[in-house]
Amino acid sequence: MARILVTGNSLLRRRRKSSPVPKRDWRDWFIMATVMGGVGYGLYFTAKRYIYPLIAPPTPPQLEQDKKSIDESFEKAFALLDQLNTDTTALKASEEARTQRLDSAVTEMESVMDSLKDSLKRRDADSCRLEDDVRGLRDLIPKALEAHKEGTDNRLKDLSQELKSLKTLMAAAKKNDAEKKDTSESGTVSEAGAGA
Repeated sequence: MARILVTGNSLLRRRRKSSPVPKRDWRDWFIMATVMGGVGYGLYFTAKRYIYPLIAPPTPPQLEQDKKSIDESFEKAFALLDQLNTDTTALKASEEARTQRLDSAVTEMESVMDSLKDSLKRRDADSCRLEDDVRGLRDLIPKALEAHKEGTDNRLKDLSQELKSLKTLMAAAKKNDAEKKDTSESGTVSEAGAGA
Protein backbone atom coordinates (compact mmCIF):
# COMPACT_ATOMS: atom_id res chain seq x y z
CA MET A 1 0.00 0.00 0.00
CA ALA A 2 2.87 2.30 0.73
CA ARG A 3 4.15 1.53 -2.72
CA ILE A 4 0.86 2.61 -4.29
CA LEU A 5 0.96 5.91 -2.43
CA VAL A 6 4.49 6.55 -3.49
CA THR A 7 3.63 5.89 -7.12
CA GLY A 8 0.48 8.03 -6.82
CA ASN A 9 2.46 10.93 -5.45
CA SER A 10 5.05 10.61 -8.15
CA LEU A 11 2.30 10.68 -10.79
CA LEU A 12 0.89 13.87 -9.36
CA ARG A 13 4.32 15.47 -9.43
CA ARG A 14 4.82 14.51 -13.04
CA ARG A 15 1.44 15.94 -14.05
CA ARG A 16 2.12 19.18 -12.26
CA LYS A 17 5.42 19.54 -13.96
CA SER A 18 4.03 18.60 -17.31
CA SER A 19 0.94 20.86 -17.36
CA PRO A 20 1.47 24.54 -16.66
CA VAL A 21 -1.15 26.47 -14.66
CA PRO A 22 -3.52 28.24 -17.03
CA LYS A 23 -3.58 32.01 -16.91
CA ARG A 24 -6.64 33.69 -15.54
CA ASP A 25 -8.59 35.85 -17.89
CA TRP A 26 -11.49 38.29 -17.32
CA ARG A 27 -14.10 35.49 -17.10
CA ASP A 28 -12.37 33.88 -14.14
CA TRP A 29 -12.18 37.23 -12.38
CA PHE A 30 -15.86 37.87 -13.14
CA ILE A 31 -16.95 34.49 -11.75
CA MET A 32 -14.82 35.02 -8.65
CA ALA A 33 -16.26 38.52 -8.14
CA THR A 34 -19.82 37.24 -8.62
CA VAL A 35 -19.31 34.40 -6.11
CA MET A 36 -17.66 36.71 -3.59
CA GLY A 37 -20.43 39.30 -4.04
CA GLY A 38 -23.08 36.60 -3.44
CA VAL A 39 -21.29 35.27 -0.37
CA GLY A 40 -20.77 38.82 0.92
CA TYR A 41 -24.43 39.70 0.37
CA GLY A 42 -25.50 36.48 2.09
CA LEU A 43 -23.28 37.24 5.08
CA TYR A 44 -24.54 40.84 5.21
CA PHE A 45 -28.20 39.73 5.02
CA THR A 46 -27.67 37.04 7.70
CA ALA A 47 -25.88 39.47 10.00
CA LYS A 48 -28.51 42.16 9.48
CA ARG A 49 -31.48 39.87 9.98
CA TYR A 50 -30.32 37.46 12.70
CA ILE A 51 -27.22 38.75 14.47
CA TYR A 52 -27.89 42.50 14.72
CA PRO A 53 -31.26 42.11 16.56
CA LEU A 54 -29.50 39.98 19.16
CA ILE A 55 -26.80 42.55 19.92
CA ALA A 56 -28.64 45.79 19.12
CA PRO A 57 -29.62 48.03 22.07
CA PRO A 58 -33.38 48.38 22.68
CA THR A 59 -35.17 51.15 20.83
CA PRO A 60 -36.91 54.03 22.66
CA PRO A 61 -40.41 52.58 21.99
CA GLN A 62 -39.28 49.26 23.45
CA LEU A 63 -37.85 51.08 26.47
CA GLU A 64 -41.13 52.98 26.90
CA GLN A 65 -43.11 49.76 26.66
CA ASP A 66 -40.86 48.08 29.25
CA LYS A 67 -41.19 51.13 31.50
CA LYS A 68 -44.98 51.05 31.18
CA SER A 69 -45.13 47.35 32.01
CA ILE A 70 -42.89 47.88 35.05
CA ASP A 71 -45.01 50.84 36.18
CA GLU A 72 -48.17 48.76 35.78
CA SER A 73 -46.70 45.93 37.83
CA PHE A 74 -45.68 48.43 40.55
CA GLU A 75 -49.18 49.92 40.54
CA LYS A 76 -50.67 46.44 40.89
CA ALA A 77 -48.29 45.66 43.74
CA PHE A 78 -49.12 48.92 45.53
CA ALA A 79 -52.84 48.30 45.02
CA LEU A 80 -52.41 44.84 46.54
CA LEU A 81 -50.52 46.35 49.46
CA ASP A 82 -53.28 48.91 50.02
CA GLN A 83 -55.91 46.16 49.84
CA LEU A 84 -53.95 44.06 52.32
CA ASN A 85 -53.66 47.07 54.61
CA THR A 86 -57.42 47.65 54.56
CA ASP A 87 -58.10 43.92 55.03
CA THR A 88 -55.67 43.80 57.95
CA THR A 89 -57.32 46.83 59.52
CA ALA A 90 -60.75 45.25 59.12
CA LEU A 91 -59.52 41.96 60.61
CA LYS A 92 -57.94 43.81 63.50
CA ALA A 93 -61.17 45.69 64.20
CA SER A 94 -63.24 42.50 64.06
CA GLU A 95 -60.75 40.74 66.34
CA GLU A 96 -60.90 43.60 68.83
CA ALA A 97 -64.71 43.44 68.78
CA ARG A 98 -64.55 39.68 69.33
CA THR A 99 -62.15 40.04 72.25
CA GLN A 100 -64.39 42.71 73.78
CA ARG A 101 -67.38 40.38 73.50
CA LEU A 102 -65.38 37.55 75.06
CA ASP A 103 -64.18 39.85 77.83
CA SER A 104 -67.74 40.93 78.56
CA ALA A 105 -68.83 37.26 78.57
CA VAL A 106 -66.04 36.39 81.00
CA THR A 107 -67.00 39.37 83.19
CA GLU A 108 -70.62 38.21 83.21
CA MET A 109 -69.51 34.69 84.12
CA GLU A 110 -67.43 36.04 86.98
CA SER A 111 -70.37 38.08 88.25
CA VAL A 112 -72.58 34.98 88.02
CA MET A 113 -70.00 33.00 89.96
CA ASP A 114 -69.78 35.74 92.60
CA SER A 115 -73.55 35.80 92.92
CA LEU A 116 -73.58 32.00 93.18
CA LYS A 117 -70.97 32.16 95.92
CA ASP A 118 -72.98 34.82 97.75
CA SER A 119 -76.15 32.78 97.40
CA LEU A 120 -74.26 29.72 98.61
CA LYS A 121 -73.12 31.63 101.68
CA ARG A 122 -76.67 32.85 102.31
CA ARG A 123 -78.05 29.36 101.90
CA ASP A 124 -75.49 28.01 104.31
CA ALA A 125 -76.51 30.65 106.85
CA ASP A 126 -80.19 29.86 106.27
CA SER A 127 -79.54 26.16 106.65
CA CYS A 128 -77.76 26.76 109.95
CA ARG A 129 -80.73 28.79 111.17
CA LEU A 130 -83.15 26.11 110.05
CA GLU A 131 -81.02 23.49 111.76
CA ASP A 132 -81.40 25.35 115.01
CA ASP A 133 -85.14 25.72 114.46
CA VAL A 134 -85.81 22.15 113.45
CA ARG A 135 -83.78 19.83 115.61
CA GLY A 136 -86.15 16.99 115.19
CA LEU A 137 -85.51 16.79 111.44
CA ARG A 138 -81.76 16.53 111.85
CA ASP A 139 -81.38 13.47 109.62
CA LEU A 140 -83.31 14.99 106.70
CA ILE A 141 -81.68 18.41 106.64
CA PRO A 142 -78.04 17.23 106.23
CA LYS A 143 -79.09 14.99 103.34
CA ALA A 144 -80.88 17.88 101.65
CA LEU A 145 -77.92 20.19 102.22
CA GLU A 146 -75.52 17.63 100.83
CA ALA A 147 -77.66 17.17 97.73
CA HIS A 148 -77.85 20.92 97.29
CA LYS A 149 -74.06 21.26 97.70
CA GLU A 150 -73.47 18.55 95.13
CA GLY A 151 -75.73 20.39 92.70
CA THR A 152 -73.95 23.68 93.23
CA ASP A 153 -70.57 21.95 93.04
CA ASN A 154 -71.61 20.36 89.77
CA ARG A 155 -72.74 23.75 88.51
CA LEU A 156 -69.45 25.30 89.60
CA LYS A 157 -67.55 22.49 87.89
CA ASP A 158 -69.62 23.01 84.73
CA LEU A 159 -68.95 26.74 84.86
CA SER A 160 -65.23 26.19 85.38
CA GLN A 161 -65.19 23.73 82.47
CA GLU A 162 -67.01 26.28 80.30
CA LEU A 163 -64.45 28.92 81.33
CA LYS A 164 -61.61 26.58 80.41
CA SER A 165 -63.21 25.83 77.04
CA LEU A 166 -63.73 29.56 76.43
CA LYS A 167 -60.07 30.21 77.24
CA THR A 168 -58.95 27.46 74.85
CA LEU A 169 -61.28 28.82 72.16
CA MET A 170 -59.82 32.31 72.64
CA ALA A 171 -56.27 30.95 72.39
CA ALA A 172 -57.15 28.92 69.28
CA ALA A 173 -58.81 31.94 67.66
CA LYS A 174 -55.75 34.10 68.35
CA LYS A 175 -53.45 31.38 67.01
CA ASN A 176 -55.63 30.91 63.91
CA ASP A 177 -55.68 34.65 63.21
CA ALA A 178 -51.90 34.82 63.66
CA GLU A 179 -51.47 31.92 61.20
CA LYS A 180 -53.80 33.64 58.71
CA LYS A 181 -51.82 36.82 59.07
CA ASP A 182 -48.50 34.98 58.53
CA THR A 183 -49.79 33.15 55.43
CA SER A 184 -51.24 36.36 53.95
CA GLU A 185 -47.91 38.16 54.53
CA SER A 186 -45.93 35.38 52.84
CA GLY A 187 -48.37 35.29 49.95
CA THR A 188 -47.97 39.08 49.55
CA VAL A 189 -44.19 38.81 49.56
CA SER A 190 -44.25 36.06 46.91
CA GLU A 191 -46.76 37.97 44.76
CA ALA A 192 -44.69 41.14 45.06
CA GLY A 193 -41.55 39.19 44.09
CA ALA A 194 -43.37 37.63 41.10
CA GLY A 195 -44.79 41.03 40.04
CA ALA A 196 -41.37 42.71 40.15
